[in-house]
Amino acid sequence: MTSQPPPRCLAAFTASPAAQPGAEIGSLDGQNFFWSLGCRCSGSSFAVRSAYGPHFYLKNPVAHGPIALRCVACGREDSCFDPAQHGLDAESDFFPPPERDDDAELRDFACPICGAGAFEVIARFEYATSPAEEDLFTYFMLIVTCSSCRLIVPVADVQCA
Repeated sequence: MTSQPPPRCLAAFTASPAAQPGAEIGSLDGQNFFWSLGCRCSGSSFAVRSAYGPHFYLKNPVAHGPIALRCVACGREDSCFDPAQHGLDAESDFFPPPERDDDAELRDFACPICGAGAFEVIARFEYATSPAEEDLFTYFMLIVTCSSCRLIVPVADVQCA
């Protein structure tokens, strides 16, 4: 698939190159890399914790702000993306980091079809051109597959430049 290393925000996970999942992911304007995430314990199913809100074109709520993944097998929880720290704008100090809503309700994402809370996870990173630096991505998306009903759905959709 690719020899591109995964971005630093995935350091707490095992990241393997993945094929583009069959989900509504919008346009693929730049160069895109997809990474299947796993836990260091070999677990491959996660709860996805963040604050959620409406999205302008996706039907399900999406994560706003930092996103943490908690391994269903061992319970280890690690951050996989924070818009104030990751992506081109944050890495370049181009724009001030987005304001944090410390009072936002953090909760685990629930499958919109069956309500389950365990998912296989793929992270998408888009670069404007061929990436010279893996942390300078312009777009981040987190796409999950429900471990119960197998629905594939994006849970984060963030422009990073």
